[in-house]
Amino acid sequence: MLRVLQAFLLLAVFGMVPLAVGSAFRRRGLMETYVFGQVFMWALFQILAVPLVLLRLSFDALWISYALALLPFFIMGICRIRKQEIMPKVLPDLWTCAAVFVILFQAGMYLLGQHVDEDDARWIAEANDALLRNRMLLDNPATGRYIGHFAGEMLKDVFSPFSMYMAVLSRWTMIRPPVMAHTVYAPVLLLISYMLCALTGRELFSRKREQGIFVLGCAVVNLFYAGNTMTQSVFTLTRIWQGKAVVAAVIMPLFLLLFLRLSREQGRTGWLWLAAAGTGACLFSGMGVPAALILMGVYGGCVLISGRVRQIPYLLICMVLPVLYGLGYFWLKGGLA
Repeated sequence: MLRVLQAFLLLAVFGMVPLAVGSAFRRRGLMETYVFGQVFMWALFQILAVPLVLLRLSFDALWISYALALLPFFIMGICRIRKQEIMPKVLPDLWTCAAVFVILFQAGMYLLGQHVDEDDARWIAEANDALLRNRMLLDNPATGRYIGHFAGEMLKDVFSPFSMYMAVLSRWTMIRPPVMAHTVYAPVLLLISYMLCALTGRELFSRKREQGIFVLGCAVVNLFYAGNTMTQSVFTLTRIWQGKAVVAAVIMPLFLLLFLRLSREQGRTGWLWLAAAGTGACLFSGMGVPAALILMGVYGGCVLISGRVRQIPYLLICMVLPVLYGLGYFWLKGGLA
């Protein structure tokens, strides 16, 4: 009975909730609705979690407030989901089917095996500690001793609380953080990464055949692009559950997609999603903060060169929260004290 309940919770947390949240914003297509629902969930959690962690509130206060904050968007999305065309209208071609086969093979490897390294020792311990002791980043993850303040590597986790997000997912699904990270959330993140590839292919190519070849090429290249332990492909296929790997495998392709759209669209919706992406990037890793700012800065340079200076104010607004999180980290560390 417990397994059946967990299966239902997994389907809800990783399927229905992101899809409903994305539907609340009227996205186009199933993949786009799901991906942007996830992006909004990451950004909302980041905005809620950082002040609660700084105030040293309990973990229960975080996951309950996050659930309550998501609830209106979930209800709105459920009401709108029937009115939107989110299901694909065209059957996939041979290239797309081949790409899906390779991607499912890669996702299956996360289900059948796992990679373990020292990077899990801190943040998985932090997630476990939040569940067991109802405290956030106030215990030494190496010894379990209560220290009552943020110290060492935990300083950057205050402004990039991915470990707390993993703890929330564990709370909602009744699955322990190590299993959640290595076996459950890893294939979800992998699929989101390839969904972004597919959405980018739609921006670059008009024909379905070319889009399928593009996604298949990305999937095949990842299988053979392991020249060292720091390549994007290694991060994608061996340890995508780690925060810096999410930045490489998901956040950077997300920015590429958004920049392609912003270069063609004149509306303001794209800027809202760029702001959400910049905020969500800060959630996963301390590296996500400068990465978001650098990428937006590069796009800003392209905007200036092309003469589209009207986009600059919107771009600067999107950079506000990442800048604040970066300054907050240096202040907490003592660099600006």
